[in-house]
Amino acid sequence: MRRFGPTVLLSLAFSTAYAPRSARAQNLVVNPDFAQAQMIAGWQTSASGGAFTPYWSSSPDHTGTASSGSSTFWVLSGESAMHQCVPVTPGTVYDIAAWLNVGSGSDGLLELRWSWYPTADCSGAAASGGVLATPPADDAWHHVVAASQVAPLGSAALDILFDAQPWMQANVDDVSVACSASDPNGPVVTPPAAATAVQTLCE
Repeated sequence: MRRFGPTVLLSLAFSTAYAPRSARAQNLVVNPDFAQAQMIAGWQTSASGGAFTPYWSSSPDHTGTASSGSSTFWVLSGESAMHQCVPVTPGTVYDIAAWLNVGSGSDGLLELRWSWYPTADCSGAAASGGVLATPPADDAWHHVVAASQVAPLGSAALDILFDAQPWMQANVDDVSVACSASDPNGPVVTPPAAATAVQTLCE
């Protein structure tokens, strides 16, 4: 499993309905909806202790499109994770989001974690980061959002990671890391203390 630097635990707001932005910023995540030919292309996966490695499944899909599908976590023991490193600009404000569907009866963890790195490939020690907790286990899609996260000075990349621990059956879909445009829609979590860099919003 990947090792992380200091993280900030954030309280989480959930939404089962979503109003799209009027002008959506570019999503930095590769294959965010798991619709590419290799399905999990662009993501690095791992598992330990007997857990299944995250894999593609045609159902459920957040938008109901079977040809797209989602990433599936099935963890009876051990730990399962997938992550991706995306480039960022210091001082820029980003929204980090995903749609999560936790199966009823699951009582483990499915956390969305992010870490800021000074290297473009997310190697070395993370400078800081945060985590969003597990949504309700109700077989429904929940939009989880960490809004207005400021890339620290010296950061070159953000590692976004989904970590599952037993007992957990869940799906992840439509992951997003995008420059914030002060989106008034959707739930918002309180960001960490202000960064030391000049904060930049998308136009």
